Amino acid sequence: MIDLVDSFKTKHVLPEDLAWMDRVTYRMPESVEELRDLLFEEWGSIDCIRLGADTETDSLNVRKARVVGISLSPIDAVACYIPIDHEGYEANLPLEEVREVLVEYAREKILVFYNKAYDASVWAHSGFDLSAFKGVEDAMVATYLSNVSDKSFTEGLKAITKRVLGIRMLEFSETVDASLMDAGGFAKTDPLESGAYAAADADMALRVLWELEEYWRKDGKPTIIWTIENEVIDVLRHMETNTVRLDEPLIEFYIQGALNDLDVREALIYDLAGEEFDIESPQQVAKIVFGKLKVKSLLKTPKGKQATGKKALELVADQHPVVSQIEAYRIIKKNVHGYLMKLLMWCQDEGPEARFHFNSILAPSGRLSSDSGGPGAGYTPMNIQNITSAESFKVYEMQEITNAPEFLAHLELPDGSRDLTEHLDHIRQTQKKRRTRKPPVRKGKGDLKGSKVLAEK
Repeated sequence: MIDLVDSFKTKHVLPEDLAWMDRVTYRMPESVEELRDLLFEEWGSIDCIRLGADTETDSLNVRKARVVGISLSPIDAVACYIPIDHEGYEANLPLEEVREVLVEYAREKILVFYNKAYDASVWAHSGFDLSAFKGVEDAMVATYLSNVSDKSFTEGLKAITKRVLGIRMLEFSETVDASLMDAGGFAKTDPLESGAYAAADADMALRVLWELEEYWRKDGKPTIIWTIENEVIDVLRHMETNTVRLDEPLIEFYIQGALNDLDVREALIYDLAGEEFDIESPQQVAKIVFGKLKVKSLLKTPKGKQATGKKALELVADQHPVVSQIEAYRIIKKNVHGYLMKLLMWCQDEGPEARFHFNSILAPSGRLSSDSGGPGAGYTPMNIQNITSAESFKVYEMQEITNAPEFLAHLELPDGSRDLTEHLDHIRQTQKKRRTRKPPVRKGKGDLKGSKVLAEK
């Protein structure tokens, strides 16, 4: 049985701000027998309902990722790392046997990951029956419920651990040669050096969850939200694995309704403004809103001009009714042309089966995003993020315009649906131009032709 901190210190000097590592017990078994002894003998007397867990892999793509190693932690400062597929390491443990021992040990425990959407998917693809455990929770969801920061879902475990626990975790670059970070990652590392780094992930995920759970319970957050959030992640994982079947008639129905809504809203905006103008032009919007209608501008662009973006209009929405209608018009049009039209086009060109990836790291809300591969590979070419719900439109007083309390849900198709061919052809042509667009010609020392940003001198 390897003491991972001692093993790490044989080749590295422990920085002063990592002195906490001298007070932990991180172990690494060198055989399945040692793993069994560790879990059932050494950890057998530890009364824990939750088990911190983390997975080291060779890819961020859950469908391609190979399990390199697994970390476990039953309580604070106690963890182990199980090497499974490190290149050149002779004491890797067989995944099949590890899986059998782990399920036997943790059958009555709740697994705790940080980013369950990724780890649980990798485990499932690697043959683990997740239903064999008492449950699977996500410490990342705890950061969301606790409002740890506005960037909870874009910050990794290390940043959250520093923020919540005040502990600076070991960085990967401090563990191995920096060249390995771009050459196959963890599979190429020696677990005698990298094992402590990996074990800490399971330890800290568990610590963060316990700490934040106490916080949000004191704050009165209902546990039902925690339960729903964790179960929704499972639904999303199944969507990733099994693909999504798009309902082409329903999508077209929504598009028709949204286009009708845009026509009505456009007429209302022109009536409120007293003249027609290009609603999508920041310059013309500024001229109408801040010039003609005398709305007081509260935000400026970096160049000192009156800002007309989403935040800028929200700040002045109470000064004139046209402002909120312009912003609602923009959102609906973005939904139609940026998402719904593209989904309809996907149905017509590729069929109804689509694959999305739930990415809870790249956006604060999490999102269903596209993946590499494009048409023919089964992945949709657009990100399905923040397609505005009925709830989001309450501030825009949709009832006054459409006589419908919810966006699109109750809009009726016009007598004789409009032909969407022209809209779809325009999107196809735009995408074709983007794919064939030549890269900008370099001019001078790093300047790009047409760029207003000067190269640093």
